[in-house]
Amino acid sequence: MTSIECPICFDEFNEETIMMCSGGHPHACAYCLSKILSNNCSICRKEVFHSNEDVEDSSDNEDSDDVSYYDSESEDDLADSDYVYGITTSIIKILEMAGGGPNWWYYEIHFNGEGEQEKVYIVNQSGKSFQRRKRLFFYEEDCDRVILKNEDFEDPDWIMLVHYVE
Repeated sequence: MTSIECPICFDEFNEETIMMCSGGHPHACAYCLSKILSNNCSICRKEVFHSNEDVEDSSDNEDSDDVSYYDSESEDDLADSDYVYGITTSIIKILEMAGGGPNWWYYEIHFNGEGEQEKVYIVNQSGKSFQRRKRLFFYEEDCDRVILKNEDFEDPDWIMLVHYVE
């Protein structure tokens, strides 16, 4: 069986337990799925989930091969299950820097529950690259301009990007 890396936690999973987008890219494992706010693949931007109108109701179809991973009443499955220890709230924002064509790329910023940047990635046609100890800052006089600098960067004209939590 082929293993696939979750693009969020980078753990390896078999191909049957990871969510794939309609373009064939890995979207997330079951654990990380709760952290994703976007309905689109972070690689090709194709829709991952469909609205209820697009999904065929399989409850009338007794021959359905669909497996429900979350609604099992089998005692064997219950014995193998685990209790959730905790949930981490994370918000992911995408800053598209160049779209379309062969030179597309964007920043993927992960914010913690307090709205501070935790991780920054650069995503392009070559893949996803973690930016260790880097943060995004925006220019005070033109908030559409951003710069990637070390997390200890200080300049009065540049302000660290935050996500305001309501």
